[in-house]
Amino acid sequence: MNSIMTISKQTKSLVGFAAIVATLFTCGGTLTLAEHYSRSSVGLQDNLAAIHQTAPAPAARKTA
Repeated sequence: MNSIMTISKQTKSLVGFAAIVATLFTCGGTLTLAEHYSRSSVGLQDNLAAIHQTAPAPAARKTA
């Protein structure tokens, strides 16, 4: 089985296009997840800040 496999220009073009599409999907999915986690963490920080807010300390009374 030492035969040479010939590949046409059309096949090479199709494989190249498929590689480009796969790369775009991979990068796009990664960036979409990164943005989602970034927005989620900002929202979580806002929620934690609201939960952990403390009332201001009462003013000290002056005794004369």
